[in-house]
Amino acid sequence: DRYEPTKADQFIWLGEMLQYNEPVNAIRLTQDVDLTGFTGFGNGEYAVPFKGEFDGRGHRLSNLKIETSEKNTGLFGRVEDANIHDLGIEGAEVKSDRPNVGIVAGNAKNSTINRVAVIGGGNTAMDSCRTARRMGAEEVYIVYRRSEAEMPARVEEVRHAKEEGVKFLTLNNP
Repeated sequence: DRYEPTKADQFIWLGEMLQYNEPVNAIRLTQDVDLTGFTGFGNGEYAVPFKGEFDGRGHRLSNLKIETSEKNTGLFGRVEDANIHDLGIEGAEVKSDRPNVGIVAGNAKNSTINRVAVIGGGNTAMDSCRTARRMGAEEVYIVYRRSEAEMPARVEEVRHAKEEGVKFLTLNNP
């Protein structure tokens, strides 16, 4: 089955299905989605992994906010044999004092995350891009509406992101 969620409560419903081991094999975005109120597809030590395709189709998810003391924390707490691509992330904040924390996935096994665009120029945006690169994403972009000199991220964070192969699209309003 392919799911095409268009609002946060549909993501919440999909998350519940996933945690009850109901098959969620394909998620496809048909528009940008504001995730205000959504706290991830199952986080924590016993999070059920997403094992399918998430096709962002060039759309973006915005306002993902997760703050927990659980490990395996992110949009997906765990992904396994998954393919996540063509997805933009804007205004995400994921915080945990435990290991395996990321914006897209806290813990990824045998999965591909590719063609990721992070909208913003702060330290969290740099961390998100660098994490995506380390997880094997070939194409990772920072999209920022102002110049690089105006980015709020620390200079070292920007330099490290560039060294890791993140592409910068500045003076772009997504």
